[in-house]
Amino acid sequence: MRSETKGKGKGKKGGKHGDSYRGSNANDWNGAQQWSAPPGAPISMEIGGGQNSWAAKNRMLKMQAADDDAEILRKLKALLNKLTKDNFDRMYEQMTQAGITTASQVEMLMKEVFEKAVTQHFFIDLYTDLTLKLNEFIGENFDKSKIDFRMILIGHCQNFFDKYEEERINIAELNTEDEDHFNEQNKIKNKILGNLKFIGQLALKNLIAKNVVMIIAKALINKHSDFHWECFVKLLEQTLEGLV
Repeated sequence: MRSETKGKGKGKKGGKHGDSYRGSNANDWNGAQQWSAPPGAPISMEIGGGQNSWAAKNRMLKMQAADDDAEILRKLKALLNKLTKDNFDRMYEQMTQAGITTASQVEMLMKEVFEKAVTQHFFIDLYTDLTLKLNEFIGENFDKSKIDFRMILIGHCQNFFDKYEEERINIAELNTEDEDHFNEQNKIKNKILGNLKFIGQLALKNLIAKNVVMIIAKALINKHSDFHWECFVKLLEQTLEGLV
């Protein structure tokens, strides 16, 4: 009887451990699953989702990064709005001191530059010179493996062309003779032509490869429309000097 009682006690004790294992919640291991910490960030081993957990700290870091990006973008847009030939050097210097540290911030800046260039055709030379200076700044201060400035430029060249081409098609499909519709069509066409002019200038400064221009030119020819032939001629006008 003693051995039987002793055996039951062992079984009961073992059962407690078994119940404890089966009752554990997968969420208790939440801290161990957070492996997306940025380099050098301390790894929290706290369990749960409190304010001190890694998940909460990670969210706070992302929110802070978003706030930083918004503030830097605000500064850069303000400087771009003030940019002229007379204050070029001063505005450029302030841009380099605006706190740019990441590829996403460089992309934000160049998106704003493209927006300016495609709508302000008379100042494309100014924005081309700015892009050239920014290329030097990025090359001297950042690792190319982290920020590839030329790839950012090529991405924006394509994104802006695709964006406005889609808008042009959507408006053309409305098939109306309304004056506002006509004005909007011309506005979008001018942006497309401005983008191509800017691409041509970037190619002449060797900021994008000449073969990229050839790919764009071929794509325009294959569209087989009067407007795309006009685009092709505009691109050719800008790049002919550098391609000969």
